[in-house]
Amino acid sequence: MKLHHRVNSRQVGDTIVVSYRATPIKVRRPAQGSSVVDVRCGACDGTVQLRVHSVQRTRRARLRWLGLVVLALLVAAAGTYLHFRSDCRDPIALALVALMAWILGLAAAVFWTFRWHLEDGVRIASKSAANAAHELIPFVR
Repeated sequence: MKLHHRVNSRQVGDTIVVSYRATPIKVRRPAQGSSVVDVRCGACDGTVQLRVHSVQRTRRARLRWLGLVVLALLVAAAGTYLHFRSDCRDPIALALVALMAWILGLAAAVFWTFRWHLEDGVRIASKSAANAAHELIPFVR
């Protein structure tokens, strides 16, 4: 992982450009549950508290995200099924419900797939003023 320290930000047209200074960090996972560890930022030499989850707890969190992806895909599949169903008395309402289920199911599946992919079990422990300039970004993805 890398701990990123926000150095500055500036506006260029309609875009805000933010500059970071990165520090590679290593943390030990607890055997079970979660723990809070202090890491030192290479940019400001401040201490940032991280909450680190065990391997088992991280796997469970990833399984929860994956379960939500499956649920969203089932909603999209139900929308597809309803779209092609022809024995309904109100085809316009059915078409709208089917379209909304399909769109929302696929959008949720994409969002939750990204959450599943990025789940690593390490978070900044609190969003205090000292930690406001710091972000965790995966080392290699």
